[in-house]
Amino acid sequence: MFGLNKFASFFATVAVLAISLTHAAPLDEDTRTHVLEPRIDHYGRATWFHVGLEPALTFCASRLSSITNTANGRRVEARVRDSCPPCGEDDLDLSPAAFKALGHLDEGVLSIKWNFRKRD
Repeated sequence: MFGLNKFASFFATVAVLAISLTHAAPLDEDTRTHVLEPRIDHYGRATWFHVGLEPALTFCASRLSSITNTANGRRVEARVRDSCPPCGEDDLDLSPAAFKALGHLDEGVLSIKWNFRKRD
C-alpha cells in the first residue's frame, strides 16, 4: 500500500509541475493585444412586417444585432426579439423603422449581412 501512495504523490507532483510550467509560459505580443470579435456574419434576406399584427415566439432575452444592406452599405442596429418560423435560417423580418434605415419599404426584400453584437 505504501508503494501506491508514493506513486500517487509522485504523479500528483509531476502533474502540478507540468500545469504550473504551462501557465507560466510567456505570451507573444500579438497574443496579448489581439481580441477576437464575438460574432459570426450571416447572409440572408430582410423583409418587414407591421409590428404587433403577428404572434411572436419571444426569446428569453433580446440580442442586439448589426444589420447591413449589402446593396447600398447602409447599416442599422436593432434588437432581435422574436423568431420568424416562415423565414429562412439567416433571414430577418424587420420592423418598418429598421427596414427604412436600410432601404425603402416598397423594395419589400433586401439582401443583408448581419451578426449579433457583443453583449454589454
